[in-house]
Amino acid sequence: MKSHSKVYFFGLLTAWLFAGMATYLLLRQGRYGNFRGLGAMSIALLLWVFLSYLIFRFRVSIMASRISLAIALFGSLMSVYGVLCLALYIFQDRLVFVPVNGDFRHCERLLKEDEVVDTQFAGQKIRLYIRPVVNPRAWMILFHGNAESACRAIVYTEHLRGLGVNFVLAEYPGYLKDADDSASEQSLTENSRAVYDFVAARNLRKLPVLTFGRSLGTGIATYVASVREVSGVLLASPYTSIEEVGSYQYPIFPVRFLTRNIFPANRWAIRASGLVLAAHGTADRVIPFTIGQRQSENFPHLYKFLKLENFDHNDIVNLGTSQFWEESRTFVEKIENEANRARR
Repeated sequence: MKSHSKVYFFGLLTAWLFAGMATYLLLRQGRYGNFRGLGAMSIALLLWVFLSYLIFRFRVSIMASRISLAIALFGSLMSVYGVLCLALYIFQDRLVFVPVNGDFRHCERLLKEDEVVDTQFAGQKIRLYIRPVVNPRAWMILFHGNAESACRAIVYTEHLRGLGVNFVLAEYPGYLKDADDSASEQSLTENSRAVYDFVAARNLRKLPVLTFGRSLGTGIATYVASVREVSGVLLASPYTSIEEVGSYQYPIFPVRFLTRNIFPANRWAIRASGLVLAAHGTADRVIPFTIGQRQSENFPHLYKFLKLENFDHNDIVNLGTSQFWEESRTFVEKIENEANRARR
């Protein structure tokens, strides 16, 4: 009975140690959305308690020797690790896609002249905000981050106003009370193609079309550029693939074998059309700077990669006077001017 208590104590200590490590990895990104991962950890611990009961209930008679103790501890550790891997596989979408609360048709940031589009097009349900300008010189389609929304992303247009651009803010399937669809790599990419085709149908003057991506949206913006003709791509904190970002965030887990929605932006980048301006902060805790830098090298038409010293993940777009917005304005003006010269 004494050896049973000892084994149980060390097994419980091991379980809490690994659960604590996993919880730390879930929270290290510094974003509120990852607190949902605590639910997965709670389920993992409950399952471990059940597994430990089975182990110690039927193997208590052989727990006397040190070898048996080591085997029991190793088995306990592997049980915890397996349960955590299972939890990460089951709940991974809650980490990749974090839809915010709100109603798409009731966005407080909309202006009177903005157009709200909620319709079927090319076999897809598309939801857009269009912020038009008089005598536009280009179109820009914006794809937001995973814990944002098209409504929140409207603030990005304020940093680029005065450029003569019609802004199109695309909302993802499964976001903002969208009960008809769920977010996934397939649903987001298919929807983004329909969004581009919708804009192309509106673009009667054949003005240049640019895509803008932020965090998760950089992969979508890159995908559109790989399957449709665009003049420019702006990327804030790009990534090579979700599975590589996941491997960085959760290094103790075999993320590459668990990831369902890979978002292979590195493969899309090779086929991307248009000039590319990418920016990444060296202090990014969500998508490491090295990943963003490697992704920029995959584009055949890279215009510039901005290394923003001491910028974290959200600093790039939140700081209105940042170098990224200044370079973005120059980049858009360059594309507009080249398009004008080509039409002459």
